Amino acid sequence: MPDWQPYLDFLTQTAYRAGRITLGYYQTGLRPDFKPDDTPVTAADRAAEEFIRGEIERRFPGHAILGEEFGLSGVRDSVTESASIRDSANQSVPIRDSVTESTSIRDSANQSVPIRDSVTESTSIRDSANQSVPIRDSVTESVNHWRWLIDPIDGTKSFLRGVPLYAVLIGLEVEGVVRVGAAYFPALDEMLCAADGLGCWWNGRRARVSEVARLEEAYICYTNVRNMEKYGREKAWQEFNRRAFALRGWSDAYGYLLVATGRAEAMLDPVMNVWDCGPFPPIFREAGGYFGSWSGQAGHTYGEAIATNRALRDEVLRLIADEAG
Repeated sequence: MPDWQPYLDFLTQTAYRAGRITLGYYQTGLRPDFKPDDTPVTAADRAAEEFIRGEIERRFPGHAILGEEFGLSGVRDSVTESASIRDSANQSVPIRDSVTESTSIRDSANQSVPIRDSVTESTSIRDSANQSVPIRDSVTESVNHWRWLIDPIDGTKSFLRGVPLYAVLIGLEVEGVVRVGAAYFPALDEMLCAADGLGCWWNGRRARVSEVARLEEAYICYTNVRNMEKYGREKAWQEFNRRAFALRGWSDAYGYLLVATGRAEAMLDPVMNVWDCGPFPPIFREAGGYFGSWSGQAGHTYGEAIATNRALRDEVLRLIADEAG
């Protein structure tokens, strides 16, 4: 298994720098364009993704990249590309540059702390038993590769209105499993990051899900109520609404940040793109929670997502299963 620390360093610093780019556009009256699905895109989205892609292409030439704004690239070369960069003598060399050397995450006393201590579809596919099944295509089936997942601004609608809950999301998927991820919230200056075996970190502190074990005490987050009915989740939504202590529209990536850091107990998205999920599988594995489908399969390729703490996972999934039954 590779040493994930260099990749975690790279992701956090790249997400941070991309986030600083977005702040140059934030609360400036920026006007969006609209994509074919009527979702907004701005110059800030494009600039941040171009920066992230450029950093990945420079450091990891040949790795595949899937981003919300510019699609998929680098598939062909990613088959033969190794995990390390090699020098002229074909020796593995550390993955370092001026970014990871000069920039660190800081704790509450402003002290540098080590991070280790510190396309496909937008709808899910279901089988005959109404269980979510992984979305597959020729890319994920035919290529055994390293793929970077990028959402340069998750929460563009919030960003456009000057709401500070948007995030830069980057995940590193290896052979179909996301191993490293970072979610940076530029307007809040909050960094959430994780890698397999290295823990989950929130601004230099260990991040853990809460221990709340009853829905009647739980805070439940969501992105869009209308999608509950649109994607066949209205009955489950009504049950959450009836039983939970509080439901709050702390939406998009921000809801997942709250669950991973113990400030909320569940986040519900009945529809979700792969790039929206990018960093969250390792974040929730390392924070002690669950991230995956509404049917209970952990992962990021189901076209939908739920995150919960471990104590509520079974009850949340049972509630959803009762809806399907």
